[in-house]
Formats: sequence, C-alpha cells, structure tokens
Amino acid sequence: MNATASPPQEPRSVQSPTRDFTAALLERRLAQAGFEDYATLDDFDWSVPVQVDRRKLQAVFTLSFLARHEHVLFVGPVGVGKTFLAQALGVAAVRAGHSVLFARADALFKDLAQARVDHTFERAFRRYLNPDLLIVDDFGLHRLTAQQSSDLYELIIERHRRSSFVFTSNRGVDEWLGLFDDPILGNSALDRLAHGAYQIVLDGPSYRANKAPRITTNDQRES
Repeated sequence: MNATASPPQEPRSVQSPTRDFTAALLERRLAQAGFEDYATLDDFDWSVPVQVDRRKLQAVFTLSFLARHEHVLFVGPVGVGKTFLAQALGVAAVRAGHSVLFARADALFKDLAQARVDHTFERAFRRYLNPDLLIVDDFGLHRLTAQQSSDLYELIIERHRRSSFVFTSNRGVDEWLGLFDDPILGNSALDRLAHGAYQIVLDGPSYRANKAPRITTNDQRES
C-alpha cells in the first residue's frame, strides 16, 4: 500500500484565527480518512478515453446519496480511474463535513483478523462502522474466507440505512456473490448493498498508464 498522503497546507501567515482553526480541522479529518491521494473530480483527466456515465458521476458528487444512506459502486478493469474517483468522492465528502474512512479491502480484512488475535475486535470493527462514508477499495481481488464473508456481512448489515459505502472492484457486481464463502450471507449482504446503489461502470484503456512517465528517444539513447 502507498504511504498515506499528506494534505496540502496553506501559509499560516495569511490566515485569521478562525480560518486557521477551520483549515487545521479539515487537514486533520483528511489525514484521519487515510487517503492515499488527495484528488478532486476537477483533477480527472477527461482527455483519456475512459467511458463512464458522466451524468451519474456528477449526481454522486452532489453527495446527496449520503443523506439517503445510499451506496456507490465503481466497477471496471484495472487502471481506469476507479480508485481516483472513489478518493475524490471521499475528499469531497470530508470537505462537506462528513466523516470518511478509506481502506483497501485486503487491509480491512487483515486488520479485523489481527484484532481478533489481539482481543480488540470490537474497537476495530467500530472504526469501520462509525464513518458516514466507508470506502472499500479493490474489493474482489480474492475469494473471501468464511470469516471474511461473515465480517463483511456484519459490516454491511450494521451500516445499512445508517451510513454509506463506496466500493471499487475489477469485477462486475454480478460476480460478487461468487466471492462469498456462504451464498446465503452473500445474497443477504449484496441485496442491501447493491439494491438502489449507484453502479458506475468505467471502461477503456488504462488511465494509470496514461499518467506514467514517458520514455523519450533521448532517454533511450542515454540508457
């Protein structure tokens, strides 16, 4: 996992005490969210030919889904900008005053597993239960164990109608049931998660590849 990003800071000398406090509070909430990058929708490179329903994307960035405790699912192949958009949505939510937590799916499950060993499971589970918005990135890279299936089921059930999720995945939502060890738990969890959720499908060439440094002719000559 990449190191947690540091939020940009404004020069202290030009801030009033009130503005200074507000900026510090925002900075702390952004840091607590655990983002790997501080992104905004304006930063997205629309010159990359990624196919996405922009009207639906703009709708979720109004953040009205948070008031209704609805969910957002970004799905598509590797590198099309799912994580970027999920983090941009999270940053927008923090700026609007919501509590947000970003976690890679594998890291979330490992954290809960270790908490069982340490006898701190309730505290660890609350950490994922409490935020207004929980972003679970890269879901579905591996099939879930029986314990992971149960943990995710409990998390979805407990947060349902109380708060919101954002999931990103390389797999279509129709493939998610097969990831659960117990199909009964999977059906129950996914019925709550996916029913009425904003499913935003991205497709196209890798957005990430287009952001990679280019090797020029001069670079090749020098190597």
